[in-house]
Amino acid sequence: MQQQRRPTLRCPIALLVLWCGLVQTAALSLPAGQANADDGSVAEDVTTGIIEGTLHYHADPQHPWRYGRYYIKDPKAGNLAEAVVGLHGPRLSNVGVRQEITMTVIDQKNFRFVPETIAIRAGDRVKFTNSDPQVHSVRTNDGQPFSINTPPGGEYTHTFPRGGGVRRPIQIGCTYHSNMAAWIYVFDHPFYQVTSADGRFRIPDVPAGEYQLHMAHAAGGLFWKKNITVQAGQTVKLEIHASPDGLREAKNDD
Repeated sequence: MQQQRRPTLRCPIALLVLWCGLVQTAALSLPAGQANADDGSVAEDVTTGIIEGTLHYHADPQHPWRYGRYYIKDPKAGNLAEAVVGLHGPRLSNVGVRQEITMTVIDQKNFRFVPETIAIRAGDRVKFTNSDPQVHSVRTNDGQPFSINTPPGGEYTHTFPRGGGVRRPIQIGCTYHSNMAAWIYVFDHPFYQVTSADGRFRIPDVPAGEYQLHMAHAAGGLFWKKNITVQAGQTVKLEIHASPDGLREAKNDD
């Protein structure tokens, strides 16, 4: 009796070839600048770096700052809140993908602008609201001057089309209450941040290169700058120390 021939097992081989093709396709579909890590996760973009640090204020008894108590939570540490840290450079306006237009709210409450300091990108909008029972206004003589009354419960929205960076903030005031003030820093790039209550800041996704980092505190009249180099995949860590000398430097550097 003739022995029957066993069929060739071609299906497992075909499945293996198909699986390898799918793996290769998935690898090629990863976004530019990313690759599979050893643990199977996706690595971060290695063409950019990070700038992070903490801002400290050192008081000088010979030059007291009476408003410092509003921005320094711990006098011993001196960590300074509501300062603006941002990059300065000739090529920055052409760097960074423009995200959607954002809206930031500044409220008029207890005869103050809250928050007093914000940082936005050129083209973003700011909504001014009034939570006080009194009539306020929103006015500025910087950039494109305007003056708008804001009755109790009222609001006004304004678009800021051009950036002045750290050195040229837009100061906002109230016609009826001269002690009310706010500052809006407008940038033509996305590499900036307002320091938090503990004085910290973090600016991610900075393209590798050489820049000048600026710090300003409008209420304190402080200014600081430093040349830095950002390397791809690296973090630039800074401890910024400000003092009343920064006020004198700001006046002399204008």
